[in-house]
Amino acid sequence: MNKNIKIFVVAICWLPLFVLGILYLSILVIYSNISNIKNLTNQSYIPFKNITNLLYFDYFRPQWQGSSACTEYDNELIYKPRIGEASFNSPEFNTTITFTNEGFRKQQKSKTCSVRKKLLILGDSHSMGWGVNDDETFSSILNSEYGWNTSNAACSSYETVREILYSLKINALQTSDVILFAYCNNDAPANHEIIKTGNLRKVPTNADDWWRGPGSYHQQELSLKGVFSALKSLYLSEKNILQFFLKLKNTKYVFGGIHDVGVSAAESAGDFLLILKSFPELNNKKIYVFEINGKNAVPVTLHRLSKLSNIEPISGLIEIKLQPNDFFLLDDHLNSVGHKSVAGQINKFLISQKLYEQAD
Repeated sequence: MNKNIKIFVVAICWLPLFVLGILYLSILVIYSNISNIKNLTNQSYIPFKNITNLLYFDYFRPQWQGSSACTEYDNELIYKPRIGEASFNSPEFNTTITFTNEGFRKQQKSKTCSVRKKLLILGDSHSMGWGVNDDETFSSILNSEYGWNTSNAACSSYETVREILYSLKINALQTSDVILFAYCNNDAPANHEIIKTGNLRKVPTNADDWWRGPGSYHQQELSLKGVFSALKSLYLSEKNILQFFLKLKNTKYVFGGIHDVGVSAAESAGDFLLILKSFPELNNKKIYVFEINGKNAVPVTLHRLSKLSNIEPISGLIEIKLQPNDFFLLDDHLNSVGHKSVAGQINKFLISQKLYEQAD
């Protein structure tokens, strides 16, 4: 069959489904009707579920670290949290993220804190709290509901090296007794890249996910125009209309974490241990590690660490178990339910470690 005729036939066959699908998706996006999006994305047929996820992640998902309202340039860390309040919204959440003058994520303090030891939370967006308000992070819940004296110095998209460097920059690590590291599998490539440079105190600017300056990321407007703009962008990325339709049909979009991060579990665990050992500021600190990845991701690094006979300077590993309802529907971050679950599991572990000391 002539190539042009083949393209025409395929386009005509797909046109009705394409038009109906885009109109339906557009209406859902315009009204941000997540309950209907849930019905749509829970279906097993293609293209709705996968195309919805693809459009959200590539065009409509907000990026905290790419917002000039949320972050500012730092010559050591490339970016750091901007002090004060900032709105951070998506189709699934409307939140205010606040960083205090000391550089911590704001949280609700317990009225009667009975813990002397200072616990420092280090991690990325899951620990910082992406899509949840200041009082909904698991660090805040550990304070307000369980009485632990925690501070949250986690920052979205930071890998292990920058987590440590930022905590030193704001004098958080120096004044803390216990460090709670929340590892994420996407830390692995950046950690590996930094180690290869031979200087763990200098963050290279050529890593895949590095920030590119204030407001560098442009989130598409959630409107009919925005949807068609996203589709136009997808179309222009393909060679011809046939390839475009095939992309819509064959898209198998998955949440962050299932995909191969390019670093094995053994390398990931080894790199993490090497980084911890390379910072003398961590000496004499109790260090506990747990792993929170994107929706559906397996905590392979933590499993690898648990099989090693020597994990010094780590004092212990916290196994965190999460359910699908602990994450947003489209976004692969913890929702408020997930943060409550994590706080409860960490609380039980800390009690088992006899870290709960009554104040004088």
